[in-house]
Amino acid sequence: MPLVAGFAGLHALRKLEDRARAPLWPAAMGLLGVVTFAWLIDPPPPTFSAWALDHISLAWLLYAALIAALLGSAQIISQQHWTQTQSISALALAAAIAAVLWIVTVPNALAGYNGLLPEELHRLWFSQISELKAATTAPKIVGYVAVPIFASTLTLYMAWRARSFWLLALALLTLIYACFGVLYARMGAASGMLGALTLGIAAAHWPGFADRLTEQGKTNRQQLFALGIMLAPILQLGLVAGLVALTNNNDDNLKKSCSLSPIADALNAMAPTTMAVPVFSTPEFLYRTHHRGIAGPYHHNVQGLLDNYRIWIDTSTNAERARAIVAQRGITHILVCNQYQKNLNGTNGAPSLIEQLLNAKAPDWLKKIPLPKSDENQWQLYQAEP
Repeated sequence: MPLVAGFAGLHALRKLEDRARAPLWPAAMGLLGVVTFAWLIDPPPPTFSAWALDHISLAWLLYAALIAALLGSAQIISQQHWTQTQSISALALAAAIAAVLWIVTVPNALAGYNGLLPEELHRLWFSQISELKAATTAPKIVGYVAVPIFASTLTLYMAWRARSFWLLALALLTLIYACFGVLYARMGAASGMLGALTLGIAAAHWPGFADRLTEQGKTNRQQLFALGIMLAPILQLGLVAGLVALTNNNDDNLKKSCSLSPIADALNAMAPTTMAVPVFSTPEFLYRTHHRGIAGPYHHNVQGLLDNYRIWIDTSTNAERARAIVAQRGITHILVCNQYQKNLNGTNGAPSLIEQLLNAKAPDWLKKIPLPKSDENQWQLYQAEP
């Protein structure tokens, strides 16, 4: 949604720079209409707040309405006999008022994901989601920022040449999203898309791509740089591929070691039942087997996630707290991988249940069930006795 506001702002700035451009009301009505239609066909479920930030809700209806109003304001401003500086200042003031209105109206508008989850779950699960972690390897960093930074730098130069506010805003927006792409891996797609778009717009303003020729024609230097612009994405892909080949990807090794494919047939030979499975392995578990789990990586299943993690981290005598959850949830088996989140270890010298299981020190109410032995199998299965 922030990117939608960014695009709307660019559209408005272009209108203020070129007042003969097409009117803004079709874009305003189109945005509001699309969000309203999405809300009508898929409103928040009963368990969601009417103002839920992670679903099309009243919060985003208001957001779309305010952006539509800003586009309408830009249309009205463009019809006034104001200087460009006055017009942009008026639009900025309207945007600030709209932002304050949205923040004040929407409950917990600035809480983000922290407002959706209890602290215990944020520490155990949310902080471990790889998509929300910063890019720390060279291939990821180059992949997320190379083209956006090159595109924004070129656009800044074109904005200076053309004295264009909207090109300046586009360059800054691209730089911001390049930073987002590094800080949060899931923003990498938006960063890459915006970088490609910005690169195309900047290239369209470069003399080497212009439709008209100067009296001297296009210079060799302009043509050479134009070729470099076209080759930039290809060079980025080559650089990323080279860095991937030179570095070891531990994440891929972890995914391979915890694959359920080596034991899927053995699990499917059992009658369907409910098992406790590591949260991040639950999607594959549900895909490969006919069994049930109690929680996957879905943030609205708060109690299921808490129960799942509380089983693994239990340090009580004979894991009695975990046993109570297992009984309450109707869990008959516990499936554990040798590779696991290290924040599930016990504290103060008391091993957690997951440590006990992997060290062959299971409590007396858990019985180990043999699984096929192979180099690929990293799993252990335990049956809970009544």
